[in-house]
Amino acid sequence: MVESRLSRVVVVLYEPQDSVNIGATIRAMKNMGVGTLRLVRPAEFDANRIETVAHDTGDIVRDTAQVDTLDEALADCVRVAGFTRRRRAARRVLVDPRAAAADLLDNAEKGRVAMLFGREDHGLPNE
Repeated sequence: MVESRLSRVVVVLYEPQDSVNIGATIRAMKNMGVGTLRLVRPAEFDANRIETVAHDTGDIVRDTAQVDTLDEALADCVRVAGFTRRRRAARRVLVDPRAAAADLLDNAEKGRVAMLFGREDHGLPNE
């Protein structure tokens, strides 16, 4: 069986605050064929509540990893795209979502790639 580039995409949620938001992410992942989710210090992770929001996603819910640090979540990734709608004073390479997706899929040929999303209220920390 040939591995899809999408199977090498990891979604990382940094300090998610609500199981409903985790469920919505899992539902979108399932619809797109992405199956790996990692949570960095989630406020809550209620598998039953998540599956109420995201039907037929038990495989992703069951395999979701919960880790203590962002470094742990990204350790095996060859490329990471952090998504935010906040403008940053820190110097970062900014690309639009379409270009970021193309870049991630190109790099998925080399190994795992990550889509990183921050907290619902504050986004990603600058560091």
